[in-house]
Amino acid sequence: MKNIKFILAAILLFTVSATYAQFSNTTSNEIENWGGVRVSYSSYTLDMENDIDADIDPISKLSIGYIKSFSISKDIPLYIETGANASWSFGDLFDEFGVNISATMLTLDVPVNFGYKYNINDQVSIFPYIGATFKYHLQGELELEYDGDSETIDMFDEDEGDGNRFQYGLQIGATLGYEKFNFGISYGFDLNKLADDTKTKNLSFTIGYNF
Repeated sequence: MKNIKFILAAILLFTVSATYAQFSNTTSNEIENWGGVRVSYSSYTLDMENDIDADIDPISKLSIGYIKSFSISKDIPLYIETGANASWSFGDLFDEFGVNISATMLTLDVPVNFGYKYNINDQVSIFPYIGATFKYHLQGELELEYDGDSETIDMFDEDEGDGNRFQYGLQIGATLGYEKFNFGISYGFDLNKLADDTKTKNLSFTIGYNF
């Protein structure tokens, strides 16, 4: 519920800011679509409900992909931005009491963002956005090690992990552009669970280049 309230408040703030910027800087923006490549690093958190008195550590997530924007107004720089990313998540979730649990996932991500591009000058722009994310997990494994023994669990096998291959969620972020280069930060969380006892969220940092 707190996450939903946060997103709704961000939507309201974004709408008011974009409207004010449009009336205050009508001549400073040009309607121009873009496409480009993006590389990002995320701190990917799996909140697992368990009986162990310890925190589950976040894992790393590396992504590479392509994005494309589409203007939705002839007069106002409002855009839909979408694309596709291939993501590799990896790292130790838990390493205490002689027990180690690590995870790896290969995922296809499709973001769909709505944003307002504000040109600060001819070289610098900022693109705040809100949007949805759609993920399909191609592969996922948990490796458990204890007392020298190890076991690998397929997260998406019905008999082993029973995870959800398809997830959807919300995100909010901003991209700072300098000429054709850009730098971004975003926060997102999934609305459905990765598994019966696991929720996910991530903080991402992105660099990119527009064609």
